[in-house]
Amino acid sequence: MTLDDKAIEILKAIDRAGDLTVDEFVSSRGLYVNSWAPTFTKLRQNGLITRTGEKRRTSHGAEAFVLTLTQAGREALAEWTVPTR
Repeated sequence: MTLDDKAIEILKAIDRAGDLTVDEFVSSRGLYVNSWAPTFTKLRQNGLITRTGEKRRTSHGAEAFVLTLTQAGREALAEWTVPTR
């Protein structure tokens, strides 16, 4: 998977803030979930993030899975953020 700007922003957010839901990510940034949900799905399908098993209430009252970085996600983020000379 090639990391695009959205994917990198998601990985950085989970790395900085810790485990979070899609709703927590988009709500904290004033974004639309429909625009970001496919990127979360791709990150999960590619093994860069995974569900923790925990659920939290969304801003609309529904339950949402909490997501965390996998080792592959940490490695991808580290590789992307390594400064070039």
